[in-house]
Amino acid sequence: MAAQALSPHPEDPAGPVDSLIAAGALDSADTAMFRFAVLGDISAIRLPDRGAGERRDELWRATCFEAFLAAPDGAYLELNFSPSTNWAAYEFDAYRQGMRDSDEISAVTISVEQSAGSYALTASVRFKDAMTRSSFAACRIGLTAVIEDIAGRKTYWAIAHPDAKPDFHHPDSFVYRLGDTLDL
Repeated sequence: MAAQALSPHPEDPAGPVDSLIAAGALDSADTAMFRFAVLGDISAIRLPDRGAGERRDELWRATCFEAFLAAPDGAYLELNFSPSTNWAAYEFDAYRQGMRDSDEISAVTISVEQSAGSYALTASVRFKDAMTRSSFAACRIGLTAVIEDIAGRKTYWAIAHPDAKPDFHHPDSFVYRLGDTLDL
């Protein structure tokens, strides 16, 4: 599937982002790639300082990009990618139930590119066990972002916003399918 435009939640205030697009693709049997591209006044976005590129909790409290991979049975994986290059991975048994650190991930590599009017984050996620293309194809995906401006206001971006309040875990927001190429 090609890149998808994310939109801010309808209740969000206006912010420095003009547009945000995201895409996901299979790189190999055990690696998925995700890319998020932001256009706007990048200097007005609060970007976390560069970190050690390691697993950290609560990344969503600041500017963060996310991917949710839902299995047909309702279980899902939440991946968080911070501009700091830190990351997180959580598993859920069902909608917001049974949250735990995921042990399915063997490595995450995050790279960023920035200019005055654009910002892009690319995350490579290697799974411990190879998955078949049909396993990935069966997943429904949610691609989302939390954008914090320098005044501390947050906007919540997603392909779909099925609820009156921002809720990236809502199953109806998992509408993306991974493609074979990262078209973004």
